[in-house]
Amino acid sequence: MGGRVWAENNGNDSGTENKGCSFNLLIPLCPAPKSVVASAVADCRGSTRGHESEVHGDVETEEGNEIKKEITFGQEQRRRRPTNGHIGLRQKYPLRILAVEDNCINRKVLWHILKRMGYSDLTCFAENGREALDAYRPGAFDLILMDIQMPVMDGLQAMTALVKRHGDNLPAVVALTANLLKCETDKYRAAGMFEVLGKPIEVDRLATILQKVHHKSRAKRQQITGSKKAD
Repeated sequence: MGGRVWAENNGNDSGTENKGCSFNLLIPLCPAPKSVVASAVADCRGSTRGHESEVHGDVETEEGNEIKKEITFGQEQRRRRPTNGHIGLRQKYPLRILAVEDNCINRKVLWHILKRMGYSDLTCFAENGREALDAYRPGAFDLILMDIQMPVMDGLQAMTALVKRHGDNLPAVVALTANLLKCETDKYRAAGMFEVLGKPIEVDRLATILQKVHHKSRAKRQQITGSKKAD
């Protein structure tokens, strides 16, 4: 049949940020009506539903009988939807959340999970560590969900900057990462992060962390209130 498949790195060797890989598929086919080609693209997109993969299809018909189809896959994640037990979790554990994530697909997944839990109006998003620093205000958030691998400023750099600026006044910061090697998670905790949440996100694990953060925040508020009364 012929054709070829190849991968391209979206970054380069000149020091620019790496934005993932593009997987390219080139297949020589007999000419087909545009309606058939469009239907094939739609089917390809539809087949990825239920997975957190971003698919962009560009179809070009060229002279000869070659059709070029390029499919770009984002970070593949299987969506794990909140169950009925997670819906409305915000009623039990009201938390104001700053979510820091550079990948648009991952942001959408996290947004839908938090929305189902009831946190949509309590969540603010930033796309990198620098935006997180600009968005953060003392007392404005109870939880920061911090991606680790990001352009401009990564999660560890952002955490270091937040600690330097705000010290003990920071809320709980939870690392979001697919790298769960102990040497790495130890590094996140040593930087001051409260917990580590793996990718793809496990909803039960996220719910447990939200509960722990709520109890921690409530205990801290009670401590502050007690100190003021003592004064």
